Amino acid sequence: MSEEQYQRIKKLLPKQRGNVKIENVTTLNVLVYMGKQVLMADVAQKVRQRAHCLRAA
Repeated sequence: MSEEQYQRIKKLLPKQRGNVKIENVTTLNVLVYMGKQVLMADVAQKVRQRAHCLRAA
């Protein structure tokens, strides 16, 4: 997530309080990364299933 994208949604997020060591933008980037990894794993599984079906036919 770019700084510009983060600035657009910043007002929608809760304010950081207390002794915070990780910025919201960093946390959001981790969540985006994790989502991409799950998506890619799902796509890879579907490709393997499709390849198996094509070989069986």
